[in-house]
Amino acid sequence: MITVSGATAGAGALTRLPDAGVSVWLDDLSREHLGSGGLAGPTVRGATPDEAVRTTTTTDVRAAADVLRPVDEATGGRDGRVRLGADPRPAHDTAAPVTKARRLSRLVDRPDVLIGVPATAAGLPAVTEVIGTGIGVTVTPVLSPERHPEVMDAHLAGLERAHAAGFGLAAVHSVGSFPVSPVGNESDERLTVPDTGEALALRGRAALADARLAHEEYERFSSGERRPAPAGGARADKQRPLRASTGVMDPAHKDTRYVEEPAAPGTVVTMTGATLRAAVGHGTVRSDTVTGAHVQTRRSGRRRAARPLLRRGGAAAGGRGPRGLPGRRAGPGRRGDEVARQQGS
Repeated sequence: MITVSGATAGAGALTRLPDAGVSVWLDDLSREHLGSGGLAGPTVRGATPDEAVRTTTTTDVRAAADVLRPVDEATGGRDGRVRLGADPRPAHDTAAPVTKARRLSRLVDRPDVLIGVPATAAGLPAVTEVIGTGIGVTVTPVLSPERHPEVMDAHLAGLERAHAAGFGLAAVHSVGSFPVSPVGNESDERLTVPDTGEALALRGRAALADARLAHEEYERFSSGERRPAPAGGARADKQRPLRASTGVMDPAHKDTRYVEEPAAPGTVVTMTGATLRAAVGHGTVRSDTVTGAHVQTRRSGRRRAARPLLRRGGAAAGGRGPRGLPGRRAGPGRRGDEVARQQGS
């Protein structure tokens, strides 16, 4: 269910994406959409939590959730959701995101809303605790494939708690949000510093390599290779990778590139109105180039295009990530913390 309005019905790219197993979510929430009936299908993302509490939580977000409820029910909660972004200020605190998520969930009082929780080391226990109380979450921003398995571990641990507390797991949904364009832009800028043909050839590939490597982890979790499903797991919803910030800033690349190329079954792509219109106008969706492509991605050296963010500013605890995104620790566990300290970033 992805139709935004009658004008997009039957649009090639938008019909081929769900055929490829991709959910299309609108990266916008406005009263214009609510009043015009423009929300006929996709999930929407709202304002920041503080803005939502002050101006939209009790009215606009509820209204959007009510408009999208039929889609939520028809798809078993996979689509028809309203996402509230994570507040970056308590990104390195565990208790504050939990408190905010519970408060927002009570204020909105709608089942088809996902509450933002930071994808930081401190935020991961918050993810588990919030999901454990039966609240759906969007974990954001996930800035590397290395952080992704930790996010999915936190999701599964939360499902185990929710099951133990008596919540129906089929009603507890979660996505891990990857900001595609900011990661690509940051890596491309850093690849211009070593002015070599090899480095320049990697420009434009980082975000796509990131998508393929992250999907590798999703495949492993989906198969139970990394960790078995929680009790009652047959009824549990898998945490899906979500590609956010899919607008392409570099005019050298096609403006729908980040919509078309990372398309893979079991994923979500968000689009602003401008990107959506571009996809409708001239987007093309090829066959799945992500599932199973991580082997070639590693062999081709594309992973190096995704790693500058981990080696420098984005790897620091409390530092700044790409384009002002909150910084995060590099890699999983203590090893990532040690890398960040040793590099002084």
